[in-house]
Amino acid sequence: MDTFEKFRNCLHQKKAAPSRSQVPSKLSAHNAVVDILGHAMIPEGTVEILDNAFRSRKDLRWVTLPASVRTVGAFAFAQCPNLRKVKLNDGLEKMGSCVFYECRAIQSLDLPDSLSETVAGTFDGLSISTPLFDRTKSVLYRYFGHPSKLHYTVPATVKRLAAGAFSDDAPLQTLELPPQLKTIDSFAFFSSKVRQVTLPASLKEIGKQAFWRCEELQQLDVYCARHILPAEMLYNCGAVEIELDGEPADYELQLNLHGMDLLTRASNITLPSEAFWEEPSFAELAAQCAKGSARAMLDLAEAYAARDSSDFCACVANFWRYRACQYGNPLAEAWKKQWFVRHPRMQIPSAVASDLRGDYLGRLLRAMGFGFFDPTRFYHLYGVDRNGLVEVSSWCDEDGPDEDGFGREAYYDWWLLDEYLREIPGIEVIHNFSHHERREFHKRFDARYEKARNAVANRESRR
Repeated sequence: MDTFEKFRNCLHQKKAAPSRSQVPSKLSAHNAVVDILGHAMIPEGTVEILDNAFRSRKDLRWVTLPASVRTVGAFAFAQCPNLRKVKLNDGLEKMGSCVFYECRAIQSLDLPDSLSETVAGTFDGLSISTPLFDRTKSVLYRYFGHPSKLHYTVPATVKRLAAGAFSDDAPLQTLELPPQLKTIDSFAFFSSKVRQVTLPASLKEIGKQAFWRCEELQQLDVYCARHILPAEMLYNCGAVEIELDGEPADYELQLNLHGMDLLTRASNITLPSEAFWEEPSFAELAAQCAKGSARAMLDLAEAYAARDSSDFCACVANFWRYRACQYGNPLAEAWKKQWFVRHPRMQIPSAVASDLRGDYLGRLLRAMGFGFFDPTRFYHLYGVDRNGLVEVSSWCDEDGPDEDGFGREAYYDWWLLDEYLREIPGIEVIHNFSHHERREFHKRFDARYEKARNAVANRESRR
């Protein structure tokens, strides 16, 4: 026996094992050890391997997780160029992002059936050439295929597509999902290049952001139940032709899946120089709109559209047509449908977004028919809440904070308005609130909010 073999035998002799109480349940970069032969020294009793525990260890060659490990954190074994063999334990439940990032020497991974939680980037940076499944091939964790392969048929045994299953580095254009597929996790197709997908009738659950940023997706054929399709499933996907059971999906469903608010704030609108919005005819219509008249809202829209062909008038007309839709005007609803037919999956430019959120010049709001606002001030609207109230703030101190956000105080005035953007009788403004006076402000604000809620509720009940 040569000297090296003697040393190796000595190294692996059994020693008195530390008690379970002596073994830290979490292994971090601070106490991560690699032996002279390149094995990660992870003692039995370790429950969690923390983020970056063995990151960038050039001496790491083998990893064997003991039965006690339940979680492996982000980048735990990342950028270990000589890591070749990895044995994951039965009982492993969760793996974070980029666990084996840039570990180019790893050729395969055996994933246990116990693994239930991964993220879109768990297996990023691997050079594996075959798809990653669990041992029963019921879960597809990540597709790795040849760059020239543009079509893939998912095995019939697969019941679930995990997060990142078909992520951005997969060159696929078409995909055939199995007829017994049950679940598609959130971000399963994160930034995928796939162009056509058919959702089988067997699907029971689809993650909220399953197709997030699939900019090349062109066609989605849906045969599963409509109610499982989450809102914003196709967020940031661009134009996608959607068919539901072989028929074109209605525009409401398309808008829902794309996460689009039909009415969006237009940019760079030039305000007119003349104050025609203060003319009696406009003022009367605006007053009726402030009482919730859907007919007046549509009339006001047409009055703006007929005034001139400016972007300002067109965008204000869009806003009031859409408000009329929200208040049940059938003619406005017909206009909305006609718009969508002419401009599939396109938002309607408006002076104010339909959720009323954002920063607006008081002059713009007054020009649209909202007479409450000071034309010289900017207002931040927080949108209509479930009680029909709009929280509004505006700077009232020109000095404000320094550029870095520290130093001088930022002071605001705060209002509570009703959903028609008008003052609520008896609800006074809170002046000169500083964010450093948070506790006192909230006491005062909460009291006014409750008073405003009751006032609006009583007013609605009297109608």
